Amino acid sequence: MMSTGVVLKYATEFTALGVDVSQARWVHNQISTIFNFVFLLMMLTGLWMYIFPRVIKRSKVIPSDTIAS
Repeated sequence: MMSTGVVLKYATEFTALGVDVSQARWVHNQISTIFNFVFLLMMLTGLWMYIFPRVIKRSKVIPSDTIAS
């Protein structure tokens, strides 16, 4: 995604080198859908990791799998 973004940013320079910018645009468009899904998943899991310890601390309930037997 980064390399296609660079090609799109410097389109005139890459066109002079013979790179097809429309192909880079198509690849960038296809990859961005996957990237957005993965980024959303990372954002949701990060939010969960931020909120979960505070919920546990507030309820003062210790999950049974963390208690040493």
